[in-house]
Amino acid sequence: MRNELALAYVLVVVGGTYALTMGQTRYHRDGFVGRAGRWLMDVPHYVVVAVVAAACCSRARGEAAAERAKVALFDERHPLMMWCYIAMTGGAVCLYYYSVFPAFLSNPEVAWWHVITAPLATLWALQAFILACYSDPGTLPKHALSDPAHPNAPSRPPQPAPAVNGSGRPLIQYPFDHAMYTPNNPCSTCNVFKPARSKHCKLCDRCVRKFDHHCGWLDNDVGEDNYVHFLHFLLSHLVLCGYGAWTCARHVEYFVRKNRLFSASFSTSDGQRMKATYTTIFQFVLQTHTVLCGELLFMGCVTVMMTAFLGYHLYLCSFNMTTNETFKLSDLQEANAWYSGLVQDRELQIKQLRESGDAATEVEPIPYLAPPPVPESTRALWRYNGGWFENFRQVLFPYQPKPKGGGTAGGKQSKPAKTKLKKR
Repeated sequence: MRNELALAYVLVVVGGTYALTMGQTRYHRDGFVGRAGRWLMDVPHYVVVAVVAAACCSRARGEAAAERAKVALFDERHPLMMWCYIAMTGGAVCLYYYSVFPAFLSNPEVAWWHVITAPLATLWALQAFILACYSDPGTLPKHALSDPAHPNAPSRPPQPAPAVNGSGRPLIQYPFDHAMYTPNNPCSTCNVFKPARSKHCKLCDRCVRKFDHHCGWLDNDVGEDNYVHFLHFLLSHLVLCGYGAWTCARHVEYFVRKNRLFSASFSTSDGQRMKATYTTIFQFVLQTHTVLCGELLFMGCVTVMMTAFLGYHLYLCSFNMTTNETFKLSDLQEANAWYSGLVQDRELQIKQLRESGDAATEVEPIPYLAPPPVPESTRALWRYNGGWFENFRQVLFPYQPKPKGGGTAGGKQSKPAKTKLKKR
């Protein structure tokens, strides 16, 4: 019973983590994973309401406390998810080095260099995590809305975004597409004109260039300047968990082969003997090596998740697209589908009025909507797609390359960005 509970715990943790992180994406938000993610996000609300209502004998106080807790958890920046990540990953790594790794090294078939590669993989993942947590995502500087010496004076006009980074290298100036990004669009909080592909993060209270998403596991935004560190984080943890899962599987294989379990017979609870099957061998290994099997399942599931995350972000990089822009594109497509249906309804209504001879009846005007975006089926025509080589260069080196002749931001004017608008 204890083994089944341990496996159920691992499955619930991995499944809940996936539902919380990927449930609101356009691939899952209308399915079971999306509903499960929304239910998990509502669990703290119901728990707080029940506890406070029982303690204070007032449902109104419970609702108020639950609303404050919801705002603190989901609308304010806090390191809770980061500490949960540290607890889960750190606990799994410590348990691995305490119980699994010594047993793996006891295998005479294991090469000596595993004593070095395992700690190196752990240190690599730790370094990538720290770098992704504390690197700047590309924050736009804030400007005061009014003069501190004259607080009653009119607010200052928004300031333009800087054209160079902290090292003086010219930043990539993306063109506006006039659909998702429009020029002269100021941020009312930072008092700065937002460049194309930027976004204000309400959790971190800052505008970020080429905003991708706010990562709760890192307690940091992912943007133009630290996107490469985020990919580094995913890759290092994929290697770490994949390496750990491989060593666990290798030790299970060695244990089965050493004890010749496929040719052995097992006794049941009623004293009967039965031949070895994959099910009985699995149950026997689970009973004798519970920690090993738990580590194998946990690291295997995390490896699959990291592979999916890294593959998805590399796919976005190949088209020079961000996670934020996939949501924007999906919303615009839904809005334009609604707009097309509205136009068809108005045309049908006008046709019916003309056929009935009542052409004098006024028809409600069609509201204005931004130009439709590129269809999702033609990602190759994405406005900011400059080819896979240029797209990955912008991720690895997020600044405009120096023009020929050694010009800099303070000297010769830099060349315009290679990314151009595509005609639809």
